[in-house]
Amino acid sequence: MNGSISHATIKASFSPSYLWLLWGHRVSISCHLKIENIFFLFLQSYLYNLTISGKLQWTAPGPFHNFPVMPQNPDQCQLGQLTMQGVSQHLNLGRILRKSYHEILPKLQQLKPEEVLVFSTRYRRTFQSALAFLYGLISGDVLTKVNVLESQSMSFCFKDCECPETEHLKKLVQKSESHQLKSHPAIQTLSQTTGKLLFSSDAEQRSLIKDPYVIRDALLAFACHRTGLPCDGPSNCIRKQNVAGIIAYTDWVNYQKWRNIHWRRLCLLRSYGQIRHIVQQMLHMVGSNGPSLVLYSGHDFTLLQLTTALGLVNDPLLLRYASRLVFEVYQQNNHNNADEKGIYFRLLSNGNDVTRQIGFCRNVDKKHSLCKIEDIVRFLHDDYFSSLNVTNFKDACVRKSEKPVDEDFFNFR
Repeated sequence: MNGSISHATIKASFSPSYLWLLWGHRVSISCHLKIENIFFLFLQSYLYNLTISGKLQWTAPGPFHNFPVMPQNPDQCQLGQLTMQGVSQHLNLGRILRKSYHEILPKLQQLKPEEVLVFSTRYRRTFQSALAFLYGLISGDVLTKVNVLESQSMSFCFKDCECPETEHLKKLVQKSESHQLKSHPAIQTLSQTTGKLLFSSDAEQRSLIKDPYVIRDALLAFACHRTGLPCDGPSNCIRKQNVAGIIAYTDWVNYQKWRNIHWRRLCLLRSYGQIRHIVQQMLHMVGSNGPSLVLYSGHDFTLLQLTTALGLVNDPLLLRYASRLVFEVYQQNNHNNADEKGIYFRLLSNGNDVTRQIGFCRNVDKKHSLCKIEDIVRFLHDDYFSSLNVTNFKDACVRKSEKPVDEDFFNFR
């Protein structure tokens, strides 16, 4: 990991107790994995051990029983499915984190199944990504006994999902994005010409042709698998500058969206349930009756909304394949009482320490870059809805009468 504060520095004063991992996935296209891939032997081990019963389905009880543990058509390109290269990437990333936490959190290799809490949305790619990553991170024997739980929401909102205001805010954000695209006719033309070479003209895929984000996802699959860009004849091909133009535009839109007050409010409401769930698990851990490892396997916008709600700076590299947020929880060595005051956490985004960006962390330990858990508890209970001029989730979700949106809406703050 490449955070600014090393694990060895923290270990001198704090003992790591628990680990949270929040996973995001961009839509990918499944393509064949070349045998010379340097992680192929590890992939073979994964296939053998996880499918030793002769079945390629998840045999554990629960909502994902009989789900395929591997892409079912590894040699074919399928939009929205995990690739064999993606499986290999997650396996390797699990191994990297396993090595990173080997000395500071040796308990990671001795976990019991009941100490591992895993949530995934009901998509094959998020479920398969979670399995591959965990196989690299923890014992394979433990993994086969872990109960993977289903999140009913892509936002992992748990009991705090019903919120009419989010639909209103979503429409405002979509209206803003539509306005931005119309103000960039060159991008509109580029999206349409590129989309026609990527998708079929049937009714189901026709709507995808004009969406720069969907086009970006499809283009990234070609780029990441190092395959040639599609052509419709020798002189009508997608070129590298087309890919660069689409990516540059979507990155710019994400930055503008991060500055949009309606987007920030939407993220606060959609992420409330997950942040609340994280804090609850932290407090359970303080009382020694919670899990030691929690994994949420979700989507790109799961991470985008959560980082916005936490007040992090916009990161154009956040939404890479297998992007992650990691909450590390520490207990002060000289603090014997299991209460909030001796418990701290650190937040890493794709390996980079971003704890100091969190606005509610009032007194971040400068030497170790740690935030007190009592700060996030205070934020959740007292300050979370202050920017919405309410004090609780229920009131924040009530639709309020507003003036019609005019052109001033598009002047971002």
